[in-house]
Amino acid sequence: MSHDNPFTRHVISDMDKKLEGRKPIERIRDDIAELKADMVHIKNYLRKLEIREEIKEQEEAKQEAEYEEVNKSSWW
Repeated sequence: MSHDNPFTRHVISDMDKKLEGRKPIERIRDDIAELKADMVHIKNYLRKLEIREEIKEQEEAKQEAEYEEVNKSSWW
């Protein structure tokens, strides 16, 4: 494993010490930043989903209109 390397162990222990030394408010700020990023991704996903639904509805309406035109022409 990569953790067996002494250099890697040293880097990981340094990172742990830095994380332990952080103030709670800094952790909260990081959490808030992550949540904001997640919210942006969710909003973008929902916008794309709404646009897909609108396009789908428009295509269905167009096909329905074409079907009605064909039916009208076949009876007359």
